[in-house]
Amino acid sequence: MGKKSETAFVQKRQDLLQRFLNEALKHPILQNSEAINKFLTPPAKEWEIWIRTTPKTQFTKEVSDLRTIKGSADIRITEENMKYCEQLHPMVKVAKDKFRALQKYNNNIASGMEKLGINLTLAAEAYKILGTTLGSMGDRYQSTLLAFMHESHIKLAETYKAIKEVFIRDIKSFYRFYKYEMSGLEELIEIQKAEYEIMNALEKKLWNKKEIKFHQKNLAGWKLEESSLAFIERLLTDKAFAFQEMLPKETAEVRRTRMMCGYYINKVKEEFHRLIKKDRELTSKQFSLIPTLMIKNEEKIIEIWNELLNKIKSANAGRKRC
Repeated sequence: MGKKSETAFVQKRQDLLQRFLNEALKHPILQNSEAINKFLTPPAKEWEIWIRTTPKTQFTKEVSDLRTIKGSADIRITEENMKYCEQLHPMVKVAKDKFRALQKYNNNIASGMEKLGINLTLAAEAYKILGTTLGSMGDRYQSTLLAFMHESHIKLAETYKAIKEVFIRDIKSFYRFYKYEMSGLEELIEIQKAEYEIMNALEKKLWNKKEIKFHQKNLAGWKLEESSLAFIERLLTDKAFAFQEMLPKETAEVRRTRMMCGYYINKVKEEFHRLIKKDRELTSKQFSLIPTLMIKNEEKIIEIWNELLNKIKSANAGRKRC
Protein backbone atom coordinates (compact mmCIF):
# COMPACT_ATOMS: atom_id res chain seq x y z
CA MET A 1 0.00 0.00 0.00
CA GLY A 2 2.94 2.36 0.57
CA LYS A 3 1.70 5.81 1.61
CA LYS A 4 -1.79 5.21 0.19
CA SER A 5 -3.49 4.91 3.57
CA GLU A 6 -6.34 7.39 3.03
CA THR A 7 -9.78 6.08 3.98
CA ALA A 8 -11.24 6.63 0.50
CA PHE A 9 -8.38 4.73 -1.17
CA VAL A 10 -8.60 1.81 1.25
CA GLN A 11 -12.40 1.68 0.87
CA LYS A 12 -12.11 1.64 -2.93
CA ARG A 13 -9.61 -1.23 -2.85
CA GLN A 14 -11.76 -3.08 -0.33
CA ASP A 15 -14.81 -2.75 -2.59
CA LEU A 16 -12.83 -3.97 -5.62
CA LEU A 17 -11.56 -6.99 -3.69
CA GLN A 18 -15.11 -7.65 -2.47
CA ARG A 19 -16.41 -7.60 -6.05
CA PHE A 20 -13.59 -9.85 -7.27
CA LEU A 21 -14.26 -12.42 -4.55
CA ASN A 22 -18.02 -12.32 -5.15
CA GLU A 23 -17.46 -12.96 -8.86
CA ALA A 24 -14.99 -15.76 -8.13
CA LEU A 25 -17.48 -17.45 -5.81
CA LYS A 26 -20.21 -17.28 -8.46
CA HIS A 27 -18.01 -19.12 -10.96
CA PRO A 28 -18.99 -22.81 -11.19
CA ILE A 29 -15.36 -23.99 -11.00
CA LEU A 30 -13.66 -21.31 -8.92
CA GLN A 31 -16.27 -21.45 -6.16
CA ASN A 32 -14.97 -24.94 -5.30
CA SER A 33 -11.31 -23.90 -5.50
CA GLU A 34 -9.25 -25.07 -2.55
CA ALA A 35 -7.00 -21.99 -2.87
CA ILE A 36 -9.93 -19.56 -2.61
CA ASN A 37 -11.47 -21.42 0.32
CA LYS A 38 -8.11 -21.44 2.08
CA PHE A 39 -7.66 -17.72 1.43
CA LEU A 40 -11.08 -16.92 2.92
CA THR A 41 -10.64 -19.11 5.99
CA PRO A 42 -7.18 -18.57 7.54
CA PRO A 43 -6.36 -20.70 10.63
CA ALA A 44 -7.27 -18.88 13.85
CA LYS A 45 -3.71 -19.05 15.21
CA GLU A 46 -2.21 -17.75 11.97
CA TRP A 47 -4.79 -14.92 11.97
CA GLU A 48 -3.90 -13.91 15.54
CA ILE A 49 -0.17 -13.85 14.73
CA TRP A 50 -0.81 -11.71 11.67
CA ILE A 51 -2.90 -9.21 13.68
CA ARG A 52 -0.14 -8.91 16.30
CA THR A 53 2.54 -8.27 13.67
CA THR A 54 0.59 -5.41 12.01
CA PRO A 55 -0.06 -3.00 14.91
CA LYS A 56 0.09 0.19 12.81
CA THR A 57 -2.84 -0.73 10.57
CA GLN A 58 -6.41 -0.61 11.86
CA PHE A 59 -7.96 -3.88 10.73
CA THR A 60 -10.86 -5.84 12.15
CA LYS A 61 -9.72 -8.10 14.98
CA GLU A 62 -12.02 -11.04 14.26
CA VAL A 63 -12.50 -13.10 11.13
CA SER A 64 -16.25 -13.09 11.85
CA ASP A 65 -16.27 -9.28 11.61
CA LEU A 66 -15.32 -9.41 7.94
CA ARG A 67 -18.09 -8.90 5.41
CA THR A 68 -19.74 -12.18 4.48
CA ILE A 69 -19.08 -13.20 0.90
CA LYS A 70 -21.63 -15.40 -0.79
CA GLY A 71 -21.85 -16.52 -4.38
CA SER A 72 -23.83 -18.88 -6.57
CA ALA A 73 -23.52 -19.59 -10.28
CA ASP A 74 -26.58 -19.11 -12.45
CA ILE A 75 -26.28 -21.91 -15.02
CA ARG A 76 -29.70 -21.86 -16.70
CA ILE A 77 -29.61 -22.13 -20.47
CA THR A 78 -33.04 -20.85 -21.41
CA GLU A 79 -34.26 -19.99 -24.90
CA GLU A 80 -34.94 -16.45 -23.69
CA ASN A 81 -31.37 -15.98 -22.47
CA MET A 82 -29.93 -17.46 -25.65
CA LYS A 83 -31.98 -15.03 -27.79
CA TYR A 84 -30.88 -12.21 -25.51
CA CYS A 85 -27.18 -13.05 -26.09
CA GLU A 86 -27.67 -13.39 -29.85
CA GLN A 87 -29.35 -9.97 -30.02
CA LEU A 88 -26.66 -8.48 -27.78
CA HIS A 89 -23.80 -9.07 -30.25
CA PRO A 90 -24.94 -6.41 -32.78
CA MET A 91 -25.98 -4.12 -29.92
CA VAL A 92 -22.40 -4.03 -28.66
CA LYS A 93 -21.27 -2.97 -32.15
CA VAL A 94 -23.87 -0.16 -32.10
CA ALA A 95 -22.57 0.91 -28.68
CA LYS A 96 -19.01 1.04 -30.04
CA ASP A 97 -20.18 3.12 -33.00
CA LYS A 98 -21.93 5.47 -30.58
CA PHE A 99 -18.72 5.76 -28.58
CA ARG A 100 -16.73 6.67 -31.71
CA ALA A 101 -19.31 9.33 -32.62
CA LEU A 102 -19.21 10.79 -29.11
CA GLN A 103 -15.43 10.69 -29.10
CA LYS A 104 -15.33 12.62 -32.38
CA TYR A 105 -17.92 15.09 -31.03
CA ASN A 106 -15.91 15.64 -27.84
CA ASN A 107 -12.64 15.99 -29.76
CA ASN A 108 -14.23 18.65 -31.99
CA ILE A 109 -15.41 20.58 -28.92
CA ALA A 110 -11.99 20.37 -27.28
CA SER A 111 -10.34 21.42 -30.55
CA GLY A 112 -12.77 24.35 -30.88
CA MET A 113 -12.00 25.51 -27.34
CA GLU A 114 -8.27 25.25 -28.01
CA LYS A 115 -8.56 27.25 -31.26
CA LEU A 116 -10.67 29.89 -29.49
CA GLY A 117 -8.04 30.23 -26.78
CA ILE A 118 -5.25 30.49 -29.39
CA ASN A 119 -7.18 33.14 -31.36
CA LEU A 120 -7.85 35.17 -28.20
CA THR A 121 -4.14 35.00 -27.33
CA LEU A 122 -3.18 36.12 -30.87
CA ALA A 123 -5.71 38.95 -30.68
CA ALA A 124 -4.28 39.99 -27.30
CA GLU A 125 -0.76 40.14 -28.81
CA ALA A 126 -2.08 42.19 -31.76
CA TYR A 127 -3.77 44.66 -29.37
CA LYS A 128 -0.55 44.92 -27.40
CA ILE A 129 1.53 45.74 -30.50
CA LEU A 130 -1.06 48.19 -31.82
CA GLY A 131 -1.39 49.87 -28.40
CA THR A 132 2.36 50.24 -28.09
CA THR A 133 2.55 51.75 -31.59
CA LEU A 134 -0.28 54.27 -30.93
CA GLY A 135 1.25 55.11 -27.56
CA SER A 136 4.56 56.00 -29.23
CA MET A 137 2.55 58.25 -31.60
CA GLY A 138 0.99 60.11 -28.66
CA ASP A 139 -2.56 58.65 -28.81
CA ARG A 140 -2.80 57.80 -25.13
CA TYR A 141 -6.58 57.09 -25.11
CA GLN A 142 -6.38 54.46 -27.86
CA SER A 143 -3.16 53.14 -26.38
CA THR A 144 -4.77 52.76 -22.92
CA LEU A 145 -7.86 51.11 -24.42
CA LEU A 146 -5.82 48.65 -26.49
CA ALA A 147 -3.68 47.79 -23.47
CA PHE A 148 -6.87 46.95 -21.57
CA MET A 149 -8.17 44.91 -24.52
CA HIS A 150 -4.88 43.02 -24.46
CA GLU A 151 -5.37 42.18 -20.76
CA SER A 152 -9.06 41.25 -21.29
CA HIS A 153 -8.28 38.86 -24.15
CA ILE A 154 -5.52 37.22 -22.10
CA LYS A 155 -8.09 36.64 -19.30
CA LEU A 156 -10.61 35.24 -21.80
CA ALA A 157 -7.98 32.95 -23.32
CA GLU A 158 -7.08 31.64 -19.85
CA THR A 159 -10.77 31.12 -19.00
CA TYR A 160 -11.46 29.07 -22.13
CA LYS A 161 -8.24 27.13 -21.59
CA ALA A 162 -9.44 26.27 -18.07
CA ILE A 163 -12.83 25.16 -19.47
CA LYS A 164 -11.06 22.89 -21.97
CA GLU A 165 -8.80 21.36 -19.30
CA VAL A 166 -11.78 20.50 -17.06
CA PHE A 167 -13.67 19.13 -20.06
CA ILE A 168 -10.77 16.91 -21.15
CA ARG A 169 -10.18 15.70 -17.59
CA ASP A 170 -13.82 14.70 -17.10
CA ILE A 171 -14.27 12.92 -20.43
CA LYS A 172 -11.24 10.72 -19.76
CA SER A 173 -13.39 8.62 -17.42
CA PHE A 174 -15.98 8.37 -20.21
CA TYR A 175 -13.35 7.09 -22.68
CA ARG A 176 -11.89 4.75 -20.06
CA PHE A 177 -15.34 3.23 -19.53
CA TYR A 178 -15.67 2.25 -23.18
CA LYS A 179 -12.06 1.25 -23.63
CA TYR A 180 -11.98 -1.17 -20.72
CA GLU A 181 -15.57 -2.01 -19.78
CA MET A 182 -16.92 -2.49 -23.30
CA SER A 183 -13.85 -4.45 -24.40
CA GLY A 184 -14.40 -6.62 -21.31
CA LEU A 185 -18.01 -7.25 -22.36
CA GLU A 186 -16.88 -8.12 -25.89
CA GLU A 187 -14.38 -10.62 -24.50
CA LEU A 188 -17.10 -12.12 -22.30
CA ILE A 189 -19.41 -12.49 -25.32
CA GLU A 190 -16.65 -14.26 -27.28
CA ILE A 191 -16.06 -16.65 -24.35
CA GLN A 192 -19.82 -17.32 -24.15
CA LYS A 193 -19.99 -18.07 -27.88
CA ALA A 194 -16.95 -20.37 -27.67
CA GLU A 195 -18.37 -22.23 -24.63
CA TYR A 196 -21.70 -22.66 -26.42
CA GLU A 197 -19.98 -24.14 -29.49
CA ILE A 198 -17.93 -26.51 -27.29
CA MET A 199 -21.06 -27.60 -25.43
CA ASN A 200 -23.02 -28.18 -28.64
CA ALA A 201 -20.21 -30.20 -30.21
CA LEU A 202 -19.74 -32.40 -27.13
CA GLU A 203 -23.47 -32.93 -26.60
CA LYS A 204 -23.98 -33.89 -30.24
CA LYS A 205 -20.99 -36.25 -30.21
CA LEU A 206 -22.04 -37.87 -26.92
CA TRP A 207 -25.67 -38.20 -27.98
CA ASN A 208 -24.68 -39.99 -31.22
CA LYS A 209 -22.29 -42.26 -29.32
CA LYS A 210 -24.98 -43.20 -26.79
CA GLU A 211 -27.49 -43.80 -29.58
CA ILE A 212 -25.15 -46.29 -31.26
CA LYS A 213 -24.28 -48.07 -28.01
CA PHE A 214 -27.93 -48.31 -26.97
CA HIS A 215 -28.87 -50.09 -30.22
CA GLN A 216 -25.85 -52.40 -29.93
CA LYS A 217 -27.14 -53.58 -26.51
CA ASN A 218 -23.55 -54.30 -25.46
CA LEU A 219 -23.37 -53.15 -21.83
CA ALA A 220 -19.63 -53.84 -21.66
CA GLY A 221 -18.96 -50.67 -23.62
CA TRP A 222 -21.35 -48.54 -21.55
CA LYS A 223 -18.85 -48.20 -18.64
CA LEU A 224 -21.61 -48.56 -16.06
CA GLU A 225 -21.05 -48.07 -12.36
CA GLU A 226 -23.76 -50.60 -11.29
CA SER A 227 -24.69 -54.01 -12.69
CA SER A 228 -27.67 -55.49 -10.83
CA LEU A 229 -30.09 -57.59 -12.88
CA ALA A 230 -33.04 -55.22 -12.43
CA PHE A 231 -30.80 -52.31 -13.23
CA ILE A 232 -29.57 -53.96 -16.44
CA GLU A 233 -33.09 -54.91 -17.51
CA ARG A 234 -34.24 -51.32 -17.15
CA LEU A 235 -31.20 -50.05 -19.09
CA LEU A 236 -32.05 -52.28 -22.05
CA THR A 237 -35.69 -51.14 -22.20
CA ASP A 238 -35.67 -47.54 -20.98
CA LYS A 239 -33.70 -45.39 -23.43
CA ALA A 240 -33.88 -42.17 -21.34
CA PHE A 241 -32.63 -44.06 -18.26
CA ALA A 242 -29.88 -45.71 -20.31
CA PHE A 243 -28.70 -42.39 -21.68
CA GLN A 244 -28.56 -41.05 -18.13
CA GLU A 245 -26.46 -43.93 -16.79
CA MET A 246 -24.12 -44.92 -19.64
CA LEU A 247 -20.69 -43.34 -20.16
CA PRO A 248 -20.73 -41.49 -16.80
CA LYS A 249 -17.35 -39.75 -17.22
CA GLU A 250 -18.20 -38.39 -20.66
CA THR A 251 -21.64 -37.37 -19.39
CA ALA A 252 -20.02 -35.52 -16.48
CA GLU A 253 -17.72 -33.71 -18.92
CA VAL A 254 -20.66 -32.58 -21.05
CA ARG A 255 -22.52 -31.54 -17.91
CA ARG A 256 -19.53 -29.43 -16.91
CA THR A 257 -19.40 -27.70 -20.31
CA ARG A 258 -23.15 -27.09 -20.11
CA MET A 259 -22.71 -25.58 -16.67
CA MET A 260 -19.91 -23.31 -17.93
CA CYS A 261 -21.95 -22.30 -20.97
CA GLY A 262 -24.97 -21.48 -18.80
CA TYR A 263 -22.80 -19.48 -16.45
CA TYR A 264 -21.39 -17.32 -19.26
CA ILE A 265 -24.78 -16.85 -20.93
CA ASN A 266 -26.18 -15.47 -17.67
CA LYS A 267 -22.96 -13.57 -16.95
CA VAL A 268 -23.20 -11.74 -20.29
CA LYS A 269 -26.76 -10.69 -19.47
CA GLU A 270 -25.83 -9.59 -15.96
CA GLU A 271 -22.75 -7.66 -17.12
CA PHE A 272 -24.65 -5.92 -19.90
CA HIS A 273 -27.30 -4.70 -17.43
CA ARG A 274 -24.56 -3.35 -15.17
CA LEU A 275 -22.77 -1.59 -18.03
CA ILE A 276 -25.90 -0.12 -19.57
CA LYS A 277 -26.76 1.49 -16.24
CA LYS A 278 -23.25 2.90 -15.90
CA ASP A 279 -23.27 3.96 -19.58
CA ARG A 280 -26.51 5.88 -19.08
CA GLU A 281 -25.05 7.74 -16.11
CA LEU A 282 -21.78 8.60 -17.91
CA THR A 283 -23.51 9.61 -21.16
CA SER A 284 -25.89 11.86 -19.26
CA LYS A 285 -22.96 13.44 -17.43
CA GLN A 286 -21.05 13.86 -20.70
CA PHE A 287 -23.87 15.71 -22.48
CA SER A 288 -24.54 17.95 -19.47
CA LEU A 289 -20.84 18.72 -18.98
CA ILE A 290 -20.49 21.45 -21.63
CA PRO A 291 -23.42 23.66 -20.53
CA THR A 292 -22.43 23.10 -16.90
CA LEU A 293 -18.88 24.24 -17.62
CA MET A 294 -20.15 27.26 -19.54
CA ILE A 295 -22.62 28.24 -16.80
CA LYS A 296 -19.87 28.02 -14.18
CA ASN A 297 -17.66 30.35 -16.22
CA GLU A 298 -20.44 32.50 -17.67
CA GLU A 299 -20.32 35.15 -14.93
CA LYS A 300 -16.54 35.43 -15.24
CA ILE A 301 -16.71 35.82 -19.04
CA ILE A 302 -19.55 38.36 -18.84
CA GLU A 303 -17.63 40.30 -16.21
CA ILE A 304 -14.56 40.48 -18.47
CA TRP A 305 -16.62 41.66 -21.46
CA ASN A 306 -18.57 44.23 -19.37
CA GLU A 307 -15.31 45.57 -18.01
CA LEU A 308 -14.01 45.84 -21.57
CA LEU A 309 -17.16 47.61 -22.83
CA ASN A 310 -17.12 50.07 -19.93
CA LYS A 311 -13.48 50.81 -20.63
CA ILE A 312 -14.31 51.48 -24.31
CA LYS A 313 -17.16 53.85 -23.30
CA SER A 314 -14.89 55.61 -20.81
CA ALA A 315 -12.14 56.00 -23.41
CA ASN A 316 -14.56 57.33 -26.04
CA ALA A 317 -16.04 59.79 -23.54
CA GLY A 318 -12.56 61.01 -22.64
CA ARG A 319 -11.68 61.38 -26.32
CA LYS A 320 -14.82 63.51 -27.00
CA ARG A 321 -13.96 65.83 -24.12
CA CYS A 322 -10.59 66.41 -25.75
